Amino acid sequence: MFFKRKSSIDWSVKPIHKSLNEAISSSDRPPYRIKASIERCGIAALSNYGGLILTIEGDANYISCYPTGGVNDWVSLSRTGDIVYMLVGNEMNLGKPEPNRFEAIDFINETLEERFGSLKYKRMGESNRDWTKH
Repeated sequence: MFFKRKSSIDWSVKPIHKSLNEAISSSDRPPYRIKASIERCGIAALSNYGGLILTIEGDANYISCYPTGGVNDWVSLSRTGDIVYMLVGNEMNLGKPEPNRFEAIDFINETLEERFGSLKYKRMGESNRDWTKH
């Protein structure tokens, strides 16, 4: 067999971090579960056009949010101070993880969802969000 099926992750044992810096310095491995407040965010340019680049409070690392096919309108409505719950992993380059570049695999803006209901992130549109359960 050419491909091995990845074992499913036991989300009940993965910690929820308050920042990406905290996650990186912990013994946890990607993907990281992070729940935090957005400190800065802006629309990405150049090769990431149509996406969102953000930092969360207390972090020095940017997190890219650019789902396949362009960003959903509601993602671009994210603002400073919004509470977000993200599943964050390393960006990939030629099939290998980039050590200091991070992307949101799944992205939940709790501030917006309180107003508008569940908003699916395009990349995980069919996800049941099992990673959010504690």
